[in-house]
Amino acid sequence: MKKLCLLLLYFCSVHFQYGQDLRSIQQRAVSGEVQAIYELGTVLYQGLGIPKDRTTAFKWLWSAAQQGHPDAQYTIGFCYTRGSVVDQSFEEGAKWVRKAAEKGHAYAANALAAMYTQGHGVPKSGMESAKWYQSAATGGHTEAQLKLAEMYETGDVIQQDFVRAHAWYQVAALLGVGEAFSKRDKVARSMDASGHAKAQAFTLQILQQLGSKPAPIPAIHTGGTMLKSTDVRNMALTLPPILPASNPLAQVAASPPHNRSFWLRTCHNPSIHLPTFNNAH
Repeated sequence: MKKLCLLLLYFCSVHFQYGQDLRSIQQRAVSGEVQAIYELGTVLYQGLGIPKDRTTAFKWLWSAAQQGHPDAQYTIGFCYTRGSVVDQSFEEGAKWVRKAAEKGHAYAANALAAMYTQGHGVPKSGMESAKWYQSAATGGHTEAQLKLAEMYETGDVIQQDFVRAHAWYQVAALLGVGEAFSKRDKVARSMDASGHAKAQAFTLQILQQLGSKPAPIPAIHTGGTMLKSTDVRNMALTLPPILPASNPLAQVAASPPHNRSFWLRTCHNPSIHLPTFNNAH
């Protein structure tokens, strides 16, 4: 009961903070606001406060993706990779994930790195994988930071560098990746005093660039912070149990019932070519 009360208080506080509801999102989306188009697609895909309608959701997300919205492009990529709403295509999925990654989307960069590791939708390439893990890591993606540190530690794909390995392990550990502490300590045992000093300086440099903040979590993602190689063929799109208060979508589930009208399911029918939908939702 206590947890339920706290959850209700959370949703009420978020709703008060943003002062918007499903109706305002729909109105902004119909008016052509790209962010609102993406938000409405996410609401419909997840069924936040209204029944799920993933076919209509995909149309809104597709519209936002075509207009360059990186979160929408990332989501469309995973729809193709998973075969959700549209026919499964790793190649098409990689194309859309790349579009988001090239805009600095850390989660997309991490996903693209995993695709290059496994050769799903793109040719297998260790160097391309390292490149996109680097992009994701510098964008604040903690599990990409861990993966990049492992690459520097082993030297299997990129040149071995204990200083950089230690620094990235340290950053990942500071940002909440528990296993990074033991990995950092293991690397530390292979370093001298000079190496420790360099690693400390590099760690501070990374943290300054990051602002000590992890990458923002997309509204729709793979459920964890890293796309593991075994996840590539099972990219289930799930919403975090509780969105961070900084995410404007967090208030949607708290919207009053009278704002959950069925007409929100109506797509504004953007004048762009849509792919053929399937029945796999």
